[in-house]
Amino acid sequence: MDEELRGMCLLEIDELSMTEKLILAHVHQRLQQWRMELYHGRHCRSRAEVCPATACVCGARLPFGGVKVVLAGDFGQLPPVAVPPERTLLCSKAKSVGQDRRDVNLGLRLFQQIRVVFRLRRIHRQVGQSLYKESLLRLRDTARTKEDVQLWKSHDLTDVAACTLTVEERKFFEGKCVHLFCENRRAGQFNGRRLGEDVAGKENSTILRVWSNDSTPGVERYTSENYGGLKRVLHLAEGAPVMLTTNLRTVWNLVNGARGHVVSVVPAEQHPAVSGDRVEPGASAAEVGGVSATAAEYVIVDFPDYVGLTLSSGCVFNMEHEPTWSPFKQMCGLAFVGFSRVTDFAMMAFKHVPDYWSFQSMVDTDLFRWRAELEQRLDELHDRTAEIMFEGRASVQEDVQRHRAWSESLKGAQMSPEQVADLTHMLSLRGVLPQPGYTDKPVRRMASKAGGGRTKRKTMRGATAKTTSLPDVGDGTREPQCDAGGLSADEDAYYAELHEEEELEKAWLLRAACGGAPQILVNSDGVRRCGLLYQPSQAYDVASTWAAQ
Repeated sequence: MDEELRGMCLLEIDELSMTEKLILAHVHQRLQQWRMELYHGRHCRSRAEVCPATACVCGARLPFGGVKVVLAGDFGQLPPVAVPPERTLLCSKAKSVGQDRRDVNLGLRLFQQIRVVFRLRRIHRQVGQSLYKESLLRLRDTARTKEDVQLWKSHDLTDVAACTLTVEERKFFEGKCVHLFCENRRAGQFNGRRLGEDVAGKENSTILRVWSNDSTPGVERYTSENYGGLKRVLHLAEGAPVMLTTNLRTVWNLVNGARGHVVSVVPAEQHPAVSGDRVEPGASAAEVGGVSATAAEYVIVDFPDYVGLTLSSGCVFNMEHEPTWSPFKQMCGLAFVGFSRVTDFAMMAFKHVPDYWSFQSMVDTDLFRWRAELEQRLDELHDRTAEIMFEGRASVQEDVQRHRAWSESLKGAQMSPEQVADLTHMLSLRGVLPQPGYTDKPVRRMASKAGGGRTKRKTMRGATAKTTSLPDVGDGTREPQCDAGGLSADEDAYYAELHEEEELEKAWLLRAACGGAPQILVNSDGVRRCGLLYQPSQAYDVASTWAAQ
């Protein structure tokens, strides 16, 4: 630890929106431990005998062990993954229950003790003024308009009526661009289909199916999430595009998000083919549908350069998801992150763009409400910090002049009036943008708790209809007809009596003169009508059942 942290005086934590309170507390405790073990005994114990009040000068008892910490990030982006909302930095409430409540509350206190705040409001990914850039700012604050949704639908590959892209542009987005998804399952389906299409279009190209080499059969009970996202089966092909999902080697730019392609797979000198849990030394890979992971000595992948998640070459954001899940509501910031990956709207396409109110559902979440309160607090701290840093010259116009001077000196050219207006707009933003105030939000009515079988009669029996039997139903040549009439008074009283006696099963057996024998009839859609069951061209002889009753 001393070798890795020696000489560190500044620690920067990026992507702050995805950092939870517990992580912040663990970083603080680890830095204090480092200071205490390596510096406190060397520099402070001898001073304790002289002056106990000023004995500790190494900073071991200070927040983060006396190390300066810079927290950077945008709270309008993704929150921590698989973490309850109360454990995010947005929530200002202390945790009262749980084994880790002390560390969680420690992380909250550390975050609330920060007083030096300097907000970076200038957007450098989308340069200049544009309708798409303005729609992104409103999307971040859930202040989008219906015109914004119509703009996005104009690049929706699945909306034939609204999409304005040409055939060539559609082919480019479908075949050449990175696709983002709201669900891992759909991403896996797309990758498998695309891999098969790429291999089918090449000569002498195959897909290598690599099975995991499990140390114990017990691992089959767990999913890949329990093992850092490692898949049980991996499909590889020469030239297939790949993306790293973890920080493999940061000093070589092999980090999360790096993209490359498969060059080749170097096989091991001696390896068995596998089929399920059995090892068959004499079998080939084609016979068992794959090889063991021990059969591949190396997988060579070329990562030309790390370009981050800015997909300037083009991107497709597929927003299809399960109907029982609301990704934009349950993962605040997901839409903003997916929409803002490109530098220009011409390089962005979508699939399955939802309606306006699906985006607007984020307003009703606790995370958005907490974020709005935090944005206001951070703006106040920013103004105080700017007053001190610039000696009172911290107005918006003075801030614009400093940014303009820096930009012009960097590029060696003066900014245009349009660029100055765009810069002024970005630097003048405070808090979250106001809602557009639409009043046509659909009203969700309470679902009936009575079940699908209830009717106006307030019974669990299906809709009433009087069955007219035909003389030739028994042989299955014709179907009985149901008219819209209701039950007679005698029949209704008979059913009520059966219901009171808890003998509803007897209500399915009625004396009907159909072919000279009692029948159970089922209607065409499988619903019981008038206590009779009726199915086209089919009748069930239940004389023996009737006799038993």
